[in-house]
Amino acid sequence: MKFNSILVIDDSKYDLFIATEILNDYCDVKEVVCVDSGQKGLAYLQSKENKIGELPEIIFLDIKMPLMDGFDFLNLYNQLSDKIKNYCKIYMLSSSLDPTDIVRAKNNKDVIDFIEKPLSEEQIGKLFN
Repeated sequence: MKFNSILVIDDSKYDLFIATEILNDYCDVKEVVCVDSGQKGLAYLQSKENKIGELPEIIFLDIKMPLMDGFDFLNLYNQLSDKIKNYCKIYMLSSSLDPTDIVRAKNNKDVIDFIEKPLSEEQIGKLFN
């Protein structure tokens, strides 16, 4: 698949680096945008609301982050315009395999799937092929 933009929201610089490398190497993507907090992710999406072609088609969202975790992000994401929500597909990421988080993520209507961190070539292959 070909993507204009993929957004990665994660407070770990290490995981942002890995995600960027994997996505650039194994996806046909023009731009990988990385932000280190849910607040910055929401602000980025809102800044692109009237530029649909610049919205990320895919969002990789970390669950465990300070101040605003992935589920807090999803609560506020749900209040964004339908333009944004209909365009973006969210995959939740976590290094924790807490069954409660997995079920909670998979039961959220805005989440496509739950993925164990860090992203890998194999995971990308399963998602996009």
